[in-house]
Amino acid sequence: MVDTVDLLFWGMEAAYVVHCPDEAIVGSSFVNMVKKHFWPEYTARKFFGFNFLLHGINITTIIAYEILGGSWIILPPKHVLAFCY
Repeated sequence: MVDTVDLLFWGMEAAYVVHCPDEAIVGSSFVNMVKKHFWPEYTARKFFGFNFLLHGINITTIIAYEILGGSWIILPPKHVLAFCY
């Protein structure tokens, strides 16, 4: 039997994988906006580094959810990290 929450978690991660390059490449990119308004030293390398870390956290929490049989859900800590920086 397929766990609906598990599918939603992996779907969220898949959408995030598509979203990251899209933000870096299309139009006036997120990287340029951050560089212009908030952090002049911000680069695409830092953008991909931060997102690589967040992907790792997401995947780790999804795998922990699967290993533990769905008996508990770890809210993705990326939301906490997003508000710390």
